[in-house]
Amino acid sequence: FDDAAIRDFASQVLVLEVEALTDLVAVHLEQGVAPETLFIQLIAPVARELGDKWDRDECDFVDVTMGLWRLQSLLRSVAAWMPPSSGWRQHINRALFTSMPGDQHSLGTLIISECFQRAGWDVETLIEPQQSDILQALSATSFDVVGLTVTTDFYIAALPKLLTAMRSVSCNPNLAIMV
Repeated sequence: FDDAAIRDFASQVLVLEVEALTDLVAVHLEQGVAPETLFIQLIAPVARELGDKWDRDECDFVDVTMGLWRLQSLLRSVAAWMPPSSGWRQHINRALFTSMPGDQHSLGTLIISECFQRAGWDVETLIEPQQSDILQALSATSFDVVGLTVTTDFYIAALPKLLTAMRSVSCNPNLAIMV
């Protein structure tokens, strides 16, 4: 998807309902575009474009909030409509995906969770967690990977302490952490 397609779809996300947006992306799916490609190359860049539109005063907070809600609903619709192929539930590895505590932006967390799940991972996703929720999950279950989404630099200062705490409580001493 090129920049013009991203801008065009972002404009449509601001005015169309989820059903109409689903019809638009269904065309790509029917042409053989993988759902993961739509998630990473269309939905994620469109979310960024909505933020840029807000920064440029081309839309307001309500527009962006509704647009992001529509994108999240679209993600769920595509995931339900195009489930992974049979035999995908290998569950060889376990992953936990979460946003930074206090961060209300969850679309990236949902996208990466869906992509890993489609690749056969056993995935747990935490949306808008408290730090205690993350630490409890890591102390209760052995995860191979934790993916932590950080959407703004506002939360960067708290990151080192959180990473140290995550490693100290993890059931897996070889835990890999992606930020």
